[in-house]
Amino acid sequence: MENNAVNSYLKNYLLDVTSCDFDKTLKPAYLVGVRTLPFSDSNFDAVICCELLDYLHINNLLNTLSELSRVSKKYGVISVLYYCIFFLKIMNILFNRLR
Repeated sequence: MENNAVNSYLKNYLLDVTSCDFDKTLKPAYLVGVRTLPFSDSNFDAVICCELLDYLHINNLLNTLSELSRVSKKYGVISVLYYCIFFLKIMNILFNRLR
């Protein structure tokens, strides 16, 4: 599945969607990495991060979650491709640090 599948699905419900990706072949609205998003604080009502966090090095997870939290007003949705107890423990530690 590519970036545009999620965008198209959300736009189908008349939502305003801003896409970010570092892969220009996916044609995102913003060609950027997730660790330094070019948006102001609380810029979006909700942020969705699909199948990305399980590919990041553990040292980059906290910064990435902080960025996603920073640009979101209230809601964040994260989907992961591979779910395991180890990943869940890491995410719990990182979320507790963000509080």
